[in-house]
Amino acid sequence: MIDVKSEIISCWNTSSNSYDNHYGHGIKSKAEAVAWREALKKIAGDSSLNILDIGTGTGFLAIFLAELGHCVKGVDLSEGMMGKAKEKAAKENLQITFEVEDAENLSSESDGYYDLVINRHLLWTLLSPEKALAEWNRVLKPGGRVVIIDGNWADNSVGDNIKANFGKFLIAMTEFRNPWKRTGSYSKELAEMLPMKKKENRKKTESIMKKAGFSSISQNYMDDIDRIERKAMPYKVRLTTTYRRHVIIGTKKNKSENML
Repeated sequence: MIDVKSEIISCWNTSSNSYDNHYGHGIKSKAEAVAWREALKKIAGDSSLNILDIGTGTGFLAIFLAELGHCVKGVDLSEGMMGKAKEKAAKENLQITFEVEDAENLSSESDGYYDLVINRHLLWTLLSPEKALAEWNRVLKPGGRVVIIDGNWADNSVGDNIKANFGKFLIAMTEFRNPWKRTGSYSKELAEMLPMKKKENRKKTESIMKKAGFSSISQNYMDDIDRIERKAMPYKVRLTTTYRRHVIIGTKKNKSENML
């Protein structure tokens, strides 16, 4: 039996050294930075909020949100990832708190403190998304919002798979490396334990959010950002990029709603 949390931490610690180098993770063009800033400004609004960025990684969302004037705390299991986040925040003279926390057990966070809980590319990595969403609901104020930025990472058509494999073939031939094997990837045993990687669960996020106490749930695609990201990619990498990113937003019910 594997030590699940230890493997997860080890995986992301290893990935931290190159995470921002990958297209779709780090910013690769000014247009991409502008698009993300505008998207997050629209999501968070103009008033300064207390925001918890869960699974902050190298601080991608936390840094943008702090630049927009919000009070941000970033939490992650990986100290390697947060080390990179701290370096980036210091370089930009941004006051962001970063702490080691488990997305499924925010033990140091108080009830009803945050206006907004946000994450990017996190949900598929969780062993218990139900437990995580219940925790995110707990730390939000009534009327506070959860924002989940994710994508259809594995829902590929036959055509998408053919295109992606051709792109990987071009990468293998020109870069002399194996693009089918990613450094820091989860073991097969761990990957099979993740419920949101299973095809039958991938579209159940909304129902999980409702059970956790969220209402007014909306989902929108982030096609503009995906399009701008792809423009910055070399052709061979663009072929391998088949996902469609989306943002799902839910509101924590107030006491009167919970009584209904």
